[in-house]
Amino acid sequence: MGGKWRAVNPGLRIRQAGIGARYPFVHPVALTEAPTGVYLPASISGRGMPKKLSYVFIAMGCLGVSAAGIAWEVHDHAVHEEQARQAQLEEDRIRIRDERLERSVEEARRVLNELQEPDFWPVDTDLWQVKQITVAQELKRPVDQFRKGLEEDLKEIVALAPQAGKEARMRWLQAADVAYALFKLPEAERYYREALSRANEDRDTAESFRLNERLADVWHSARHFEEERRQREYIATMRANSGQPGDAPLEAKARLAICLHDLGKAQEGLDILNKAFDADRWELDKDHPDILFAATIRSFLLHEMQRYTESEMASRRVLSECERVYGADDLHTAIALGRLVACDSTGQNFSDGARLAPRAVELCGKFYGKEHPMMGMFLRFAASACAHVGDYATAEKLAQRSLEIHEAIFPADHIEVGHDLGLLGYIAEKTNRLADSERYFRGALDIYRKNVGPDSHFTLSVQSHLNTLQWELNEKAPADSGSAAVGATLPSPTAPEYSRVLYMQGQSAAQSGHYREAADLVRRAIAADEKREPEGVNLAQDYISLAQVLNAMKQNIEAEAYFKRGLAIMEKKYGPNHPEIILVLNRLAGLYVTTGRPTEGEQLLKRVIDLGIANDLTKNLEYARAMNTLAYVLQTTKRFDEALPLQRKILTNVELTLGKDNETYGGYLHSLGQTLLLLKREDEGRHAVEQAVAIGEKLPTGCRLLPVWLTTLAAIQNHSRETPQADATFRRALSLLYQAEKAAGQPPPPLQNTAGAYTVFLKEHGLTHAEIDDRLAQLRKGEDVPALPAGQ
Repeated sequence: MGGKWRAVNPGLRIRQAGIGARYPFVHPVALTEAPTGVYLPASISGRGMPKKLSYVFIAMGCLGVSAAGIAWEVHDHAVHEEQARQAQLEEDRIRIRDERLERSVEEARRVLNELQEPDFWPVDTDLWQVKQITVAQELKRPVDQFRKGLEEDLKEIVALAPQAGKEARMRWLQAADVAYALFKLPEAERYYREALSRANEDRDTAESFRLNERLADVWHSARHFEEERRQREYIATMRANSGQPGDAPLEAKARLAICLHDLGKAQEGLDILNKAFDADRWELDKDHPDILFAATIRSFLLHEMQRYTESEMASRRVLSECERVYGADDLHTAIALGRLVACDSTGQNFSDGARLAPRAVELCGKFYGKEHPMMGMFLRFAASACAHVGDYATAEKLAQRSLEIHEAIFPADHIEVGHDLGLLGYIAEKTNRLADSERYFRGALDIYRKNVGPDSHFTLSVQSHLNTLQWELNEKAPADSGSAAVGATLPSPTAPEYSRVLYMQGQSAAQSGHYREAADLVRRAIAADEKREPEGVNLAQDYISLAQVLNAMKQNIEAEAYFKRGLAIMEKKYGPNHPEIILVLNRLAGLYVTTGRPTEGEQLLKRVIDLGIANDLTKNLEYARAMNTLAYVLQTTKRFDEALPLQRKILTNVELTLGKDNETYGGYLHSLGQTLLLLKREDEGRHAVEQAVAIGEKLPTGCRLLPVWLTTLAAIQNHSRETPQADATFRRALSLLYQAEKAAGQPPPPLQNTAGAYTVFLKEHGLTHAEIDDRLAQLRKGEDVPALPAGQ
């Protein structure tokens, strides 16, 4: 086996094989790898072996070192080196994983600590979605990607927690915070309980309190308000007994106050906050943000209790303190400003709300961005304020933008979408786009019925608007609309919406012709609002509604008193030239006219017309009604030449707004025809009345005014000696009125006049009292009545 030596890497040292350290005198040798994996000399025979090398092997032999031993030393080193490498890789993997999980936990806690707006987002499902969107935008990530990342890391944290040993409490707390940030409430509750049990085992009282508060927060989000109340009261008692008040005592009280509000005990919640800090002398402190939170919740509770004046004052104080402490250009100030605009809108201080709205929207866009749901919320507040000061064009643009934002973020049937549609319906109604208004209101009604039920004041309010619109558009209100609203479940008399539900039930009853029931309901609303807000707009609306019902019941003296009460509040709230007072002025003027006081009525009507021109509302239906009533006054005072051009202008406006195929146009056409008849222009007058009747007969769901128009046409036919035609027209009018009487349970207002006119007509044509009574009785029963012959 002699031969040449095989060279190996000259850099290889025996020390590397694990030998040099133990045998430092051993010189490096040329080795080769045998098939067994043992390093051997190229030749192991004595022949040809260098003498020095022989000495080395002799020395190794003397020391008990064999080639096999050297090989095992080398192998052990390789194993240890690989193990060390793998251990380092595992250590790096764990470090990277923990850093990633820690980042996720930190991001989740940013969601939990994001500014709270329970007054803007009363349902935590929405609040949490908004908080997630806000943090995702700050991280410059799509919100879906942000949620997905948290969900994946949550699974990993939960898997680690049971094997975490001393770190188990920390892992369970991480899992709970991430689950809560994702709004996974059952999981969050379970994980917080795991962390709490370990905190209790460790006798960590401070952490136990904190985790118990987190559990209360989770129950609030899950709408388990009774469990939340007990938990928060338990924590407060335990903190008091232990002498550990907590870092944010006012926040704890504010959260309990919100819980009590959600349990229908808003006054109890307000009492807690009023006792907790001086509502008149508090000052904001950056180091104690719970002061701002408590002050905000106090304003919110006042608003929910419809104590709008106090709520507005509290909101102004919050804004002032935010500007003082944080500055005018700050997120806290932006939110406080938006809150004040909202308070102004619901409290009917619209002029101030419209003044503040542009700045609120500007700040919101700066801090949240133009597509954020808070931007949609601020836009709607601004739109509402603008709409109620008569700036409908601006209001509609803002409301449409709010709708676009909310539709992009929330489901199509989300309540925020419903609020936007309801506001757009109101704006369209005010600008006489009644078909658009009906479409918006129907969309809002469907959403409200699904989200808050048929008895909610939101639902009833929209239904009331729709009923009015349907009459304007010549459609009968749904058969169950009045009865459904009247039969709706009333909230508790202490609930803030109690009076509004009564008011809307009264509106529905009146629209269905149930005037006595309507009067009773509205009187109950008045009693509630007189206690709650004696100078509020809600009370003014109650007074005006009752006045209209009393006017329909011919109780005119009392009706006038209530109209004046409502007008006084509205003028005090809005000023004498605001478009919101047009309706009550119009109704009061109509009362004056129908009770024989045309001069007083004419003065008010001219004021309405001036207001319509000043506020660019010449196409508004109330403006048209005022012009029509004024034309009637001119008719009754025999100023027909003045009335005629006014009526032609009314017809033009209504045609532009509604078209010709509707009851409103027909009514004004009939009124024009009467004026033409009084001017002795019989052919033109008859043609106008016949056109009105043709419109009424074509309307698919009936026409309330058709019997009146038929009565006028019958008189024209009788004057022209068209006896059979006049008789048939009278009978048609009476049959419609008797049907309406049967449906409503009481005679409609035109019945007496039409029956009287028909009686006079029959007398003129020779019928006796008995024959006339028999004929009317047959018509009331719906029986066929023979026509009068042509010669009679």
